Amino acid sequence: MDVGAVGTAHSTPPPGARVYDLSGLTVLPGLIDVHAHPSWYFTPAGRLHTEKDGDSPTHAALAEAGNAYVTLRAGFTTLQSPGARED
Repeated sequence: MDVGAVGTAHSTPPPGARVYDLSGLTVLPGLIDVHAHPSWYFTPAGRLHTEKDGDSPTHAALAEAGNAYVTLRAGFTTLQSPGARED
């Protein structure tokens, strides 16, 4: 979706325009987490994932994608993962 224009409460939108009334709301940019490890997860055995636990690369990728998804849903749009090769 492209934002074609932003107007005031007294602006008249062009015919057919989709208008969102955000009056009374606050729009914030996404949050930034400067120390996250999206590749860390607990295995089905309840232990922290390691390279030697037998999880397949597919399982690890799905767990990492799940971590990224819940982080995004929590409002974080930027992550920094210091020092982790797989992150």
